[in-house]
Amino acid sequence: MPSRIVIAAAATLACVGAASSAVAAVAADTSATGASARDARVVGRFSMDGVVTVAVNVRGEQPGESVYRVWTINSLGCHGGSVCNRLLVTRNRGPVRGSFVVLHRTGPGEYSGRGVFWVPLTCLGRTYPLGSRAPYMITLRVGSGTMVGNVRYATTISAVYTNRSRSDGTRCPLGPAADAARYLGTLTSALPKPPAQPPRTTTTPPPTTTAPPPTS
Repeated sequence: MPSRIVIAAAATLACVGAASSAVAAVAADTSATGASARDARVVGRFSMDGVVTVAVNVRGEQPGESVYRVWTINSLGCHGGSVCNRLLVTRNRGPVRGSFVVLHRTGPGEYSGRGVFWVPLTCLGRTYPLGSRAPYMITLRVGSGTMVGNVRYATTISAVYTNRSRSDGTRCPLGPAADAARYLGTLTSALPKPPAQPPRTTTTPPPTTTAPPPTS
């Protein structure tokens, strides 16, 4: 009878997490005046407090477990306004650092994107670094924000991570495997400084002279 597969502890291999094809981008006015009240530029380091909502055959995870992550987010395609077309999200996943995914704008203050990471598996005494391929989706929503000049910057966000299945690249049966979590994030890095105001200039009128009245 084949040995049951053992999932290596907490994915020690860096993610290959490149974004896949864009999720139907929504056309939007990228000027600050055209932004919805829910739009904001998402930039900086966010402290993400999460809860595992699904954990099936994933070693070290269980539903209801609290997790903590740090996401560093850069906005792309903003064109100077509060509406940005894409977000580059770099996540730490426990011991795994530098896992990234690109999210595309799907509506006012909403982004979604897909990525992939790999999980090492052990089968019959052999470790397979790329044993299991785990595709996932992340959706992100802007919460509160702060105006800096004419641009609104996000100070809180929420996100949902979903992995519905994982492949098995070994001889041992993995069985169903999936996980999911939801997060609330708070900006911990500093907001950008307001744009410098141009110096005020004063114009001094040139001196005028008045000719003395003629004398007779």
